[in-house]
Amino acid sequence: MNVTLIGGSGAPNYGDELIALAWLEFLRDVAGPRLESLQVTMDNNSAKRSAEQFQERFGGVQFQAVIKPHRMPDKDAPLLAHLQYGLSFYDGGHWRHHQPLASALEALQDSDLVHLYGGGYINTRFSPHNAMLLGLMAATQRQFGVRLAGTGLGLTPLDFEAGADTRLLAQTLDAFDVFEVRDRHSAQRLRELGVGDRTLVLGLDDAYLRPLRVQPGPPARRLHLSAYRAGNIFEQPAVRAWLTREAPGFDEVCYWLCCPYLERDIVADLQTLWPALRVVGVQELLFEGVPVQRGDHMLTMRYHPHLMAARAGVGGQYVAQNLYYRHKHESVVIAGSRLTALDVQGEPLPPGARNLPSQVDDERWQARKLAVARRVYRLAP
Repeated sequence: MNVTLIGGSGAPNYGDELIALAWLEFLRDVAGPRLESLQVTMDNNSAKRSAEQFQERFGGVQFQAVIKPHRMPDKDAPLLAHLQYGLSFYDGGHWRHHQPLASALEALQDSDLVHLYGGGYINTRFSPHNAMLLGLMAATQRQFGVRLAGTGLGLTPLDFEAGADTRLLAQTLDAFDVFEVRDRHSAQRLRELGVGDRTLVLGLDDAYLRPLRVQPGPPARRLHLSAYRAGNIFEQPAVRAWLTREAPGFDEVCYWLCCPYLERDIVADLQTLWPALRVVGVQELLFEGVPVQRGDHMLTMRYHPHLMAARAGVGGQYVAQNLYYRHKHESVVIAGSRLTALDVQGEPLPPGARNLPSQVDDERWQARKLAVARRVYRLAP
């Protein structure tokens, strides 16, 4: 069986790499032994960085960055225009002039499955150009007859101008055998638009496919921090005052360095407060596990640290700068996280005050995610 995985990993960015790792492990450990001669190609944002990260553990996987990074010339066009660009890519035969993309697409003829994996890189606000992928996958199904699946996708915000024709979106989703979204907001929005009736699955983030891995270690009470460079919450005076006052009460302060090339300044700034700050990088988070214990406290702007810490029973607060991030964080709360929302201008609650350990039923959610994965790969339970 030949499988082509297409998704947003390769930056590296912890959440995206976590999802990529989950599928690579599933294909190696679950699907591989049950599918004859499994051949896997992963197409994402950087073949070089992906190979550096995964090749040693997944020697048979071919990494490339050809399909995922391709965009239409007008990158500022609205989402439906990018979708149309993908849907019409094969029309007139002009696609063959887009090398090396044309060669990569021709190779899809040999794929038994083209799998568009999560997370939230297709929406109208931050990355409408990625809608090209949806259209291109549907066009590829029409061109070559390959089977399509999408999993763990977050699509909101998905806003269109009044009167926008969403029939193309409906045609696109109908080309997939399975189209799983990871949160109720995405499912609700697609249903409001009247699309995806045949293929839509309200599911979970792809990270749930992978068992939770927690780093072993001596008992300790830890404070976990994670941020984005844009709107960095740790620069806010109220939060800074809270950190100065509360951090000394913890045995260790950990910063989850999820996107190294964007967060070095954040780390350097926090190290002026705590020279002993423990910086936990992407490789450590992926392959050694999350450094948390039940009862730890987290203050995060990032979604996947929230998700993984909540699975381990952590409490604390999260910051959602806008609708995009609010929908992401709310999906973890629905799954059982007890982290509460912190206003961007507010001061965090004292540790332990209304910050209860999370109650995520990890076994239940993982079983549900595995059921979707088996459906996608046509594996018996």
